[in-house]
Amino acid sequence: MPLILLYIFVEYKLRNIESIYELKRNGLIAQSDSIEILIVGNSHACDGINPLYFKQSAYNLAFGSQTILYDKQLILKYIGILKNLKYVIISLDYPSLYWGFSKDRDFFYYHYYGINIRNKSYFKENFSYFFYVYSPKTSVEILMNNNKLKLVDGWTGYDSTNYSLLTEKLGKKRVESFNADIKNSRQTKEHEYICSELELLIDFLKQKEIIPILITVPCYKYYTVNLDSNILESNLQYINKLKEKYNLVY
Repeated sequence: MPLILLYIFVEYKLRNIESIYELKRNGLIAQSDSIEILIVGNSHACDGINPLYFKQSAYNLAFGSQTILYDKQLILKYIGILKNLKYVIISLDYPSLYWGFSKDRDFFYYHYYGINIRNKSYFKENFSYFFYVYSPKTSVEILMNNNKLKLVDGWTGYDSTNYSLLTEKLGKKRVESFNADIKNSRQTKEHEYICSELELLIDFLKQKEIIPILITVPCYKYYTVNLDSNILESNLQYINKLKEKYNLVY
């Protein structure tokens, strides 16, 4: 009985934590009338683009590991309330054109945004956050961390860098993991699907007279020096193709 009560308590706490997904959603809705610039992308955009430095009202809707597929769905979902939106900044980084569905993040987009790209039931996840959404270890870490998040225009505003991990060895390891993802994406044709979704998004924004701007955020040298030059060149060729086809700024 004590274990059952403890489990119920933990489940309740996990289901009611203040999530960054929830905070960004609520902030976007609250500021929807004033937002002129929307920033989407992965952690590079999430942690690297501060809306404060834009002259026009900007909002950061990027997340860690957020892919182009989720960027597109978020924009389609909220475009109706963003009455004054003029620009969408789309972050295209080394693996961006190769990352599609996110098994680890799918549930959060479903739970907080009603986005269900893979049409999953999420029965297990709804049944237990402790076992199926986070994992017992992660659940304990979350419950031990009582820090309240504060966002300004979707911006976290704190340095989350773990400087002990900024080494040449780990930078190379990170790139190797990305290269494996890229190879798999090409083999499974996921890369082609992601590119087609990106072009549909760009075309949609242009039809709405909203200007898409493509960017690549600078990264630390231990990471960038290990990037595969062939993949970089391939990415750049595709981006140049988008620039010419849609008259874009990169």
